[in-house]
Amino acid sequence: MANAASFTPIKADPKAIFTINACTRPFRLTGPRLELEKRGPLNLIHNYGHGGSGWSLSWGAAAQAVTLAKATGATSLAVVGCGAIGITTAIAAQQAGFQVSIYAKAALPGANSAFATGIWSPDSRIVAKPYASDFAPRWEQMARYAFARFVSLLDEPSKPVQWLPVYNLSSHPFGESSRHALPGEPEYPHFEQQLLTDLTPQPEDLVAGSTPFAHLHVRRERLLMFNLSQYADYLMQQFKEGGGQVIYAELQSGEDFAALGHGTVINCTGFGAKALLGDQQLVPVRGQTCRLPAQAAVHYGIRDWDTGIAAYPRRDGLLVQAQAATDFNNPDASIVEAESVTAVKHLAHLAASMRR
Repeated sequence: MANAASFTPIKADPKAIFTINACTRPFRLTGPRLELEKRGPLNLIHNYGHGGSGWSLSWGAAAQAVTLAKATGATSLAVVGCGAIGITTAIAAQQAGFQVSIYAKAALPGANSAFATGIWSPDSRIVAKPYASDFAPRWEQMARYAFARFVSLLDEPSKPVQWLPVYNLSSHPFGESSRHALPGEPEYPHFEQQLLTDLTPQPEDLVAGSTPFAHLHVRRERLLMFNLSQYADYLMQQFKEGGGQVIYAELQSGEDFAALGHGTVINCTGFGAKALLGDQQLVPVRGQTCRLPAQAAVHYGIRDWDTGIAAYPRRDGLLVQAQAATDFNNPDASIVEAESVTAVKHLAHLAASMRR
């Protein structure tokens, strides 16, 4: 069994919740939209629809969008959106020599991406299984590029990225269940298991009774975790130091891209693209998180496959993720306080059942 100090039980008290956030993940059945669309003189490059993999694939998706921008011959461009995809695309464009302006109704840390869990999950709701084989080469290229960028940030003083052991808990064998099995959801490919076995540490199924957890099945993973408060500050600083500016504006229709006055525009609007462009492939997957006070003694994460509840000890607080049966294809990002209270109570039960 691991050293007892590494399993300090999480302190989970609903009264200690100090923030709750909800947002929608932009899932597309055929995978993210990454392509150049010509609209008269406007080069409109689309980079949206990354499901639950926005942070994880951000640098890889950015690199592909910037490659499309280079082919236009432009020297300056606009990026619309300032979440995970938008800010990394803007920085990647700067590093490629472009002068960049971001147009967004909200910028990090106020954008929806700031409400994510912040865990390396490059194949989370990224494409439906029937379209997996066509998308796999592009996914692998994005994932490998993004992983290399994140690893380069591990030594940053502000610790925007770090390794975290995560314990998956289930009452059923892991081959018989899925963490992404909400009513109405399609089957997803397991890209990471199939294509990145040489890149990331492989999950380890532990012998029952060898850990403090009472579950019959425990799987340990070592994952990259993004401390989103520090990481968002780091990214915004990088963009501003590169000469970028954020212009607060909200586009109302697809015609507004041309009205920005730039010959090349990269569209990173996430689920907002459904209203702007009428993209009916976009499916909202609602998610809700809350935070408890940071717990420096907790050095592990938990994912309960039976309930969908997860907890990660980020630097800006211990983040608790809830899951509801109605989350898939649900555009309502209203906060449901009872969901987070129930999740924290369940986390308290897990902590109380841990063997000392």
